Amino acid sequence: MKIKTRAGAAFLALVLAAVVAPLTAAGAPAAETPSRTRLVIRVDGCSSCTLNLARAFSGTNIYWRSRGKKVGSDGKVVFYVPTKRTRGLSFELAVPWQDFTDAVLNVVTRDVGQAAGESWSAGQAKAATHAFGCWAGTNRETARLHFHVAEFAFNDGKSTGAVAWASPGLKSLKPEVRTWHGSLGNQEIFYCS
Repeated sequence: MKIKTRAGAAFLALVLAAVVAPLTAAGAPAAETPSRTRLVIRVDGCSSCTLNLARAFSGTNIYWRSRGKKVGSDGKVVFYVPTKRTRGLSFELAVPWQDFTDAVLNVVTRDVGQAAGESWSAGQAKAATHAFGCWAGTNRETARLHFHVAEFAFNDGKSTGAVAWASPGLKSLKPEVRTWHGSLGNQEIFYCS
């Protein structure tokens, strides 16, 4: 194609720049958010646990809870969740060796003082006094989370409790709540805000 005027050449250059710039700035056009996310969750310290997902927000009586899935022999559980539903997920664990605590055990998504992405030991998890239990979610097609479970003694050493936490810590939503031996629990569902 032959351009006969400077104005025509300038116009063509402007059009090409508008088309090419978004491609070169990010390397490729922005990918769309997937409709479903595959959650691959590794659980260390409780091969006999059952994990389920829950989602509820304060100020509403609408909630969602998945069916429980037993942790596999490889320590993993896989869920398929609508991607938009990952924001505000909490994670409930049924721990068969835990004595009665009058609460459903929630996984701590991040302890206060723990940065998102920071690893956290069992000692740090048990010593934490405040934590978050709501995940900020993802827009990825596959997300891999890593949870740990450890025991603690209560009732003058006669009973065994469980603490469950994400390590590395996850980006979390409020509320920040007080823990018991580093552990979070609920009696109905864990409400996010």
